[in-house]
Amino acid sequence: MSAAVAVAVVGGGGGGGGAAAITESKGSPVEEKTEDGHTEVARKKVGYADRMVGEWCANPAFAGVTDLRKGNHYYNSDDSATAVEKSGDVKRGTMSRIFRELRDLAGLSASGLVLTEDASMFLRCDELQPQYLRAVITGVSDTPYAYGCFAFDIFLPGDYPSRPPKCIHITPGTDKVYGNHTPGGMSPNLHRDSGKVCLSLLGTWDGPGWDPERSGLYQLLTAIAFQILAAEQPYYMEPGFGGWEGNIPSAHTSDVIEYKEEVQRGNLVCGILRPLSLVVKARKNRGRVVKGKGKDGEVKPHPEATAARAEMRSSPWFRCRDVMLQHFYFHRFNILNTCIEWYNETSCQTHKDATRFLALKILQQLTQVVTLLASPADATAYLAGQLNKLDATTMFSDAATSTEPAAQSNARGIPWRDGSLTAEKLRGMLLKELHDAGGGGGGGGEIGRAHV
Repeated sequence: MSAAVAVAVVGGGGGGGGAAAITESKGSPVEEKTEDGHTEVARKKVGYADRMVGEWCANPAFAGVTDLRKGNHYYNSDDSATAVEKSGDVKRGTMSRIFRELRDLAGLSASGLVLTEDASMFLRCDELQPQYLRAVITGVSDTPYAYGCFAFDIFLPGDYPSRPPKCIHITPGTDKVYGNHTPGGMSPNLHRDSGKVCLSLLGTWDGPGWDPERSGLYQLLTAIAFQILAAEQPYYMEPGFGGWEGNIPSAHTSDVIEYKEEVQRGNLVCGILRPLSLVVKARKNRGRVVKGKGKDGEVKPHPEATAARAEMRSSPWFRCRDVMLQHFYFHRFNILNTCIEWYNETSCQTHKDATRFLALKILQQLTQVVTLLASPADATAYLAGQLNKLDATTMFSDAATSTEPAAQSNARGIPWRDGSLTAEKLRGMLLKELHDAGGGGGGGGEIGRAHV
């Protein structure tokens, strides 16, 4: 198949066309005020999908990209079952089916990719061999997965749809998230060590299986989004524990809460902070150069820009980096509100320490996102407002604040510390940053009140 054919299939989104075709949430065509009080003309909006369209992401949900297959897990695996497909020997009719599904996912049909404020799907396929795909799916709001970005590699076999897709979870770091009753990590349905996605649709779980006539990529993506990444209590998603059977108990044991909080920490570290930090670093260094000595010194990419690009390219987020930056920008208030909610509802001191610390690390990165996508003045207002919000909680009045353990108490769980940096030191750094920007910052509860 030629590149031109592939682009014709997946490029139906160019400017506004593809994005407008994606599911939209209702919105009012008036200017909106953010939590920190300033008006955003850019959010003067008719729908969430259009708000995700910006200078750097013409079609936020779907695109065909060059050489995506080379980073795909299945292209690089030694699985003999995929050897024929790698050579391009695909059964007649398979490509037609793939093209049809990709058009539906990018278009107006009911089976289009979901792009809403509660959950989103970003899908990329290889231009030349579109049976190699990567999906980034965001966790559903009001769950332990809220606003996190989770990456999956997908492969459609040569006789698709006679056989189901292959799918593996590849979000870095999630192998450190431990279940207390399951070999799963971020979910009982996402194997911690292998990344196997356990769904009956894929034949990796008991239950109704793949139907070549009715099943497709849409069913796979929505099953991940609205079954796995929408579980309010992930503990029960282990077979026989009630989640799939529909008989979840109303009262939850300590094991249930412990696992939920482990997943919350995994989301804050692996689904939010790490990809957020990477996309911020990549954008900040974009186009950054250094000029050699002398009158005719050669202009070269800055070493930090080269390093940032290499780090971004080696991550599963590379092909979705710009739309992910938009995602974090639009949810910059929701993410901090979620951290506060999780802090307030837990009775575990380790989880309080982790949530406090990670909230500040995430705030540090989100402030840079506002600088990149809005303005330094907006970033100062955002930082002041969010520090005030955090100070209004008990996060920094708890007696344990100044006595955080030197080492993570749950050594087997997701690592969340950053050397010897404590929440108080990090808060001090943010206060200094705010003060240097002219946003006030005398400490206590009076931080930059004029900006709120």
